[in-house]
Amino acid sequence: MVEVEIVSRLVVWPRIWKASEPSSDNIGLYFLPPNMRHGEELDQLVNEVMKNDLVLRAIINEAEMLIFPSVLLPKRYQMFQAKYYLWAVFKRREDKGGVLAEPLDGTRNQQIKK
Repeated sequence: MVEVEIVSRLVVWPRIWKASEPSSDNIGLYFLPPNMRHGEELDQLVNEVMKNDLVLRAIINEAEMLIFPSVLLPKRYQMFQAKYYLWAVFKRREDKGGVLAEPLDGTRNQQIKK
């Protein structure tokens, strides 16, 4: 099981994407329900993330996994089987040897629990 926290997209948006938007080449992992017709929980999570401009973040050993909604991709990649979805990128942890930075707005990160 991987512990995931919710953060503002503005806190973790990769610098390179400020100059050019992400593309399908950046995707390291897709999150799709096993049965697209019964993905209500995932749909609810995707909608919440999109509505509040959030990102899900997990620390896995030396890597940081950032999970974004597909609405941030170019239009032609935004939907799969007529639904928005989540996708992830992996990057080297920036906090290696230190403590994870608090969000810029001073709020604490929340954890998603199942």
